[in-house]
Amino acid sequence: MYLIKTPHITDPKINLAIEEFAVRNLDASKEYLFIYSNAPSIIIGKNQNPFQETNWPFIEKKNIEIVRRISGGVTVYHGPGNINFSFITQSSKENFNKYTRFLEPIVHTLNSLNVKAQINKRNDLVIGERKISGNAQFTSRNRLLSHGTLLYNADLATISNALNSPCSSIISKSTKSVHSKVTNIYDYLEKKTDIESFKNILTKGLLGAFSFDGHLEFDQVQWNEIKSLAAEKYSSWDWNWGRTPKFNFLIENNDLKFKASLDISGGRIKKIEFQSGDRKLKNCLDGLVGCRFSRENIKKYFDDEIKCSNLIKNNNLLETVFPF
Repeated sequence: MYLIKTPHITDPKINLAIEEFAVRNLDASKEYLFIYSNAPSIIIGKNQNPFQETNWPFIEKKNIEIVRRISGGVTVYHGPGNINFSFITQSSKENFNKYTRFLEPIVHTLNSLNVKAQINKRNDLVIGERKISGNAQFTSRNRLLSHGTLLYNADLATISNALNSPCSSIISKSTKSVHSKVTNIYDYLEKKTDIESFKNILTKGLLGAFSFDGHLEFDQVQWNEIKSLAAEKYSSWDWNWGRTPKFNFLIENNDLKFKASLDISGGRIKKIEFQSGDRKLKNCLDGLVGCRFSRENIKKYFDDEIKCSNLIKNNNLLETVFPF
């Protein structure tokens, strides 16, 4: 197994692009390990709804980035106290949707430090009943990406706040996260160590469980492809928001005495169905059809649309349409 070596990169868009580039382009006859940490960010599964999974006001205030990954699974928080690991191997019946081969060496490494970790039925790593790692997989042709995150010394309060959506009225068929009690590995270590030292212990333990074949470093051509992928896909609204599965939710404003149902598809407002409200308000909101469902775009519409100006004043219309 080759260890992918990169400069110290904490940009989640770059690191997710490295994973995708590796699973789609590296030599299919070889296996690879990539270990990294990201700046504070929320990484959502390919088929998830970020509005349903996150506390939007909190993460906006904290400037926490949301990025969609290529694998399924649940929403996870990345940050300085997390360690992310990725295995790129051949896809087979023994590997696909089976995590034992990749997780047992992590369990063995933790057990060697007297941390009583184990794999549960959901393919999470846990200490007792508390989760320390979630995992997901992606296949491309005959290649498999199996990746996960380890809570080493993360800010658990921030994780709890960031992943607690205040909106309960969303109706969606998107994959929903199952929230679990979490804990940090650091709290269970007899000998406390910083995250970089632990990352070295983890890397040594994982490579010791496989045949270590050396290091892989990307050349300039490969880096150009990775950076293009990060810019054109992982930084794009179309991927991170436009890929959100369609959903519906109810909005209500007591001051304006109206209720309406919003249908969101492809990240845009596709339909507004009024249950109550006057004609002026309906004419105002009908113009939102086709608009990106984001605070920035909805606010711009209200600011530019003359027929909405009198309705907006002191009526919290923006907060009603975009209550996140």
